[in-house]
Amino acid sequence: MKSVFTIADKYVYPSLRRLLVVRLRHKGVRPAEIAKLLGLSRSLVTRYLKGERGKYMDFSIYPDVVEALDHIADSIMNSRIGVKEAVTLLSALTLYVLARKYVCKFHAEIDEVNPSTCDICPRLFGNIDPRHLLFYS
Repeated sequence: MKSVFTIADKYVYPSLRRLLVVRLRHKGVRPAEIAKLLGLSRSLVTRYLKGERGKYMDFSIYPDVVEALDHIADSIMNSRIGVKEAVTLLSALTLYVLARKYVCKFHAEIDEVNPSTCDICPRLFGNIDPRHLLFYS
């Protein structure tokens, strides 16, 4: 079985970052500016926008995740947070979606894990709620 940290690093975080890039673009931020604001290369931003990277999971179906990402995007756009804070919030959001079991179905598709009996992520990350960080940014 793959480690939850492997799943988080390889699949969850890039998917959340892609959705953040998309949300920023929908709010009118140019790709070059998105790259600067997030500390990414322009080519990576382009690949996120084209759906070539971070396409593993669609977290846009979860209103709490979209709300968190919109708050991060607004905080970035209003210069309230920088790259380091954005990475911190995306990392906390990654652990949050793991704890909420939003990733279990995907994990079962790529690994031998039974989502109905696995409770690793909620046990490890169940107390993490990035919303308390978000509303202070």
